[in-house]
Amino acid sequence: MTFISSISYRDKKWYDKRQKIIERDNHTCTRCGRRLSDNQLQVHHLHYFEERKPWEYEDFELITLCKHCHAEEHGQVKPSYGWKYEGMEDLEDLVGECDNCHQAIRYAHLISHPDWGFMTVGSQCAENLTSAFGLSEREEDAKRLAQRYRRYLNSPKWKNRKNGYFMDFDDYHIKIWSHGSYCNLEIVFPLWNRETLERRFEKQSGKRKYATLNDAKTQAFKVITDGSLIKYCEKNYPYDTPYKPIYDDYENYD
Repeated sequence: MTFISSISYRDKKWYDKRQKIIERDNHTCTRCGRRLSDNQLQVHHLHYFEERKPWEYEDFELITLCKHCHAEEHGQVKPSYGWKYEGMEDLEDLVGECDNCHQAIRYAHLISHPDWGFMTVGSQCAENLTSAFGLSEREEDAKRLAQRYRRYLNSPKWKNRKNGYFMDFDDYHIKIWSHGSYCNLEIVFPLWNRETLERRFEKQSGKRKYATLNDAKTQAFKVITDGSLIKYCEKNYPYDTPYKPIYDDYENYD
């Protein structure tokens, strides 16, 4: 596990980043859905990189959680979702005790959690914990995107030739040129003529210089996954579409 110094979290850069994420998430915990005051909310890093400071993460790598859900995420409190039902034993009398609510129980249900271990609970607690809705759709989407980003950065699909790095990502071809002290980025994307559906390729490149290879990779990932490149295409190529046509093949049956 990567640990970040508590001093870093007192830096104004982190304070500004934190406020930005909380405002983006509408002052709402992305897990439990409660809208709370800022002092009851915390910003969670979906993963960690040793070389990064807390504020050096992209917005899509951060989510807003309330204090309880954040503690739950880090295993500091008992998880309220993700439990697996293991089995049941009839004790024949109220001689057992639920590990969750501490009520006397006759039917001892065994449940388990990968981050917590085993618990013996009563029927109601077993139902509540094993059938809990779990992560909100927003949090699930955020985690999937962050995991995809991490795989993308270190993907074996990246090819290094001479002073360039190349990768096919979704329907796009990413080119990154290394010039020693900086990198340039170019993205080749497909377009289809709205009338003929004929495909052609265009490219987007700029004069921006990226300090590191990962900075350029990150920018490419962002504009592709957040819809920025699609919007660029729609604005600059009105007679074409960036969306792949759906071809319907009909067979004639006599």
